[in-house]
Amino acid sequence: MKPMLALPFPGGDLDEFLTAKEHVYELKLDGVRIVADTQARTLTYRSGRDASSAYPEVVEAIGASPVPLLLDGEVVAFDDAGRPSFQRLGERIHAQHTQTQVSARKSRPVVFAVFDVLRIDGQDTQSLPLSTRKMLLEKALATLASPHLRVHPTFPDGRPLYAFCKEHGLEGVIRKRLSSPYRPGPHRTPDWIKLKLEDEGDFVIVGYTAGEGSRQRLGAIEVASYQDGELVLRGRVGSGFSEETIDTLLALFEGRTAEKCAARGTLSSAKGRVFLRPELVVSVRHMGTSEEGTLRFPVYRGVRTDMAPADLQHDGDGIARGEGTERAKDDGALRRD
Repeated sequence: MKPMLALPFPGGDLDEFLTAKEHVYELKLDGVRIVADTQARTLTYRSGRDASSAYPEVVEAIGASPVPLLLDGEVVAFDDAGRPSFQRLGERIHAQHTQTQVSARKSRPVVFAVFDVLRIDGQDTQSLPLSTRKMLLEKALATLASPHLRVHPTFPDGRPLYAFCKEHGLEGVIRKRLSSPYRPGPHRTPDWIKLKLEDEGDFVIVGYTAGEGSRQRLGAIEVASYQDGELVLRGRVGSGFSEETIDTLLALFEGRTAEKCAARGTLSSAKGRVFLRPELVVSVRHMGTSEEGTLRFPVYRGVRTDMAPADLQHDGDGIARGEGTERAKDDGALRRD
């Protein structure tokens, strides 16, 4: 099951977007997308990979449902200020060994925020309007008391939510049409539209370079995105790495080296360059692109093990011009008249 995906905000009147009739608004979460089967007690990433072992507390929570359900939502970790944090979630995503998983579970608890129900007791609900599915979801989860499971709230007016996101540095807002059926991906639909406050995208790692001083093991990763069906270089990402992050990345790079670059474009000279097979997806925050199409001031956020490179072929190039973010920022304060 490929989850339903949102289109990026195309730009235009922000106030009109945030006050549309027959729509609801949700906080865009900085987590990983999960489809959960309560009867099978399984969690599945958007890429199709099994995620059950990474979040056992969520498996336990959904397994308590007296009625078989197929749920759509996001697993989220929170920082000390209570904000969703993809970086903190990374410790759970990459925990491979039992001891590491137990430690990460204690230090980085997660919540499964559920925003849709696709099947109830064997009955498919995808053709029902979102408004009906939301009511069914509230009823289905009403008896499940767990700190690791919650129904993601919706709001009839997006303006207060947007203002809250700006005040607290949150990722953004998603608008959903109440009459819309559930349309599985990978193709996106205007029934769901996402508005991000900051530019960020997902890219494929095609290589890495050595660094200097304390960063000799890894100086930067080289990333690419799909354009017209082929990978195109988007530059190097050299910020956002801790020693723990470098350990994780180098472990993932093992066995993935390649003889040549998998993306087209010009490579600048670099020390200790190693090419990689295009198999890993990373999330990168940036400030748009240069005229040449390279990322400006990119910062590494984490590996997207919930996604495969093939998913990005349907998502566009992942760079700022596709998200409408700058136009949203330039609108400034929302009109109240």
